[in-house]
Amino acid sequence: MHGDHEAPRPRAALWRRAVEEVGAHRAAIWAVGVPVTILTLAGAVHVGHPPASLPATGFLAAVGSALAVIDVRTHRLPNALVLPSYPVLALLLGGASLLGPDDGSPVRALAGGLVLYGAYFFLALAPSGLGFGDVKLAGLLGAYLAWFGWSELMVGASAAFLLGGLAAVVLLATRRAGRRTLIPFGPFMLAGAALGALWGAGAVGPALLTG
Repeated sequence: MHGDHEAPRPRAALWRRAVEEVGAHRAAIWAVGVPVTILTLAGAVHVGHPPASLPATGFLAAVGSALAVIDVRTHRLPNALVLPSYPVLALLLGGASLLGPDDGSPVRALAGGLVLYGAYFFLALAPSGLGFGDVKLAGLLGAYLAWFGWSELMVGASAAFLLGGLAAVVLLATRRAGRRTLIPFGPFMLAGAALGALWGAGAVGPALLTG
């Protein structure tokens, strides 16, 4: 005789887990996510990002805000939020490429995602303090940044480590952290990605011309 309750489907279970992850920090996520998403979209419009890319930017800003809050509070980047973001971002960037074939490259996005994922993967194997949640997030951010260009990827990836390093120095100097204190890196990855997406092309291009 079969039971009355069926086993939860993987998609339903993943969705329920995502809702639980967000629900536990709902107030903070709203407080951070709304202004961050609005400011990121405004910045994208200001620097001239293709209109078709704005849904992907808004999606990543919203999800990134949730991930940053959760990482700061729990030192985790939940799979329930990161992994479903891959197909969503792929659809949004793919649609943007169809609407504006000259605006971004899905092939370059795939390559950039693999490159940054691979770089973080090897760093996570070393005693670097990075976790595999950072690795999974790196693939997502690498794909988004590379869709715009290699300059954006270069600046976004570099800015994450620069911001993280500066924060660590400040925390050590003010004695709010010790040498063995684990500092969540996800927020710096997301902030670096925002800087790279908005100003990467403008930063690398002139530097190469004048260097």
